[in-house]
Amino acid sequence: MYKTSLDWCYQTVPQKGCNNRTMAVPRGRLLGGCSAINDTFVTRGTKADYDRIADMGNPGWSWKEMLPFFKASETFHSTEWHQADLDIHGTDGPLHISMTPLAPISEKILESFIDSGFDYKPDMFVQGDYEDGLPYNPINGEGVFTVNTFLCGPQARGTVRLLSKDPTGKPIIDHAYLDNDLDVAVLAEGCRLCHEIIMNGRGTKDIIVGAWPKIISHPNDMIGWKEHVRTFSSSGSHPAGTCKMAPESDPMGVVDSRLRVRNVKGLRVADISILPILNNGHPQILAYAIGEKVASMILQDVDVSK
Repeated sequence: MYKTSLDWCYQTVPQKGCNNRTMAVPRGRLLGGCSAINDTFVTRGTKADYDRIADMGNPGWSWKEMLPFFKASETFHSTEWHQADLDIHGTDGPLHISMTPLAPISEKILESFIDSGFDYKPDMFVQGDYEDGLPYNPINGEGVFTVNTFLCGPQARGTVRLLSKDPTGKPIIDHAYLDNDLDVAVLAEGCRLCHEIIMNGRGTKDIIVGAWPKIISHPNDMIGWKEHVRTFSSSGSHPAGTCKMAPESDPMGVVDSRLRVRNVKGLRVADISILPILNNGHPQILAYAIGEKVASMILQDVDVSK
């Protein structure tokens, strides 16, 4: 649905940290918004994400307090091959979620990461209808696969501004990608580490020929990797935080911890825009949990017996 009439097809301004490249900003233009055009990945993020949100002055948003709403959103279908922790999954929610078996190349990648010293935890609050990798159809018939490195929790914070008084005009979007030196260093190190694991790990070292397409050569030092990410990195298409949830003392806050808009009676915001920080994962399942939570809060605030 990207780049169709169901997508607002926004673009960022040139991103200084990405060698002045512009980035696509897909936004859903139909009922359901971005949830309706999103992929089918389901990742909640980490406990630390939500505990940090609560510690920022937002009571009720810790991991322990959010878990019931994640569970209320889903009906989890377990499989024999996946060691799911059923205590953290729901059984009667509207979203039916399951795991699909790993593709053979995914098994090899997993083996390489374990061989490199990474702990394997079968269920890190990550569950969903995963596709078996990114599909390619090379014209020469050779096999390829992709290992993506994602920067979670970027330090740089972007802006969304109005272009004019015209409500139909597109906004001025500046995500400030890689404007922060720490963001560049972390992403560059992530790329370097993944490259090292795939090229040298037990599961993949004997089946990897090199970079594809062949005109791209991987760097040999951190200076090269930093330039690599500035040149080739792209957006994960999950911006958030334009209606930040924050205590009254934060001048950038828009809603309080019960998602009520400041100084506006009877109005709440209940979507990903309220996040003060990005969760370490795809935000769609969090959007559903936010919906469950705000429904609970509204019921608490009104007399449903009337």
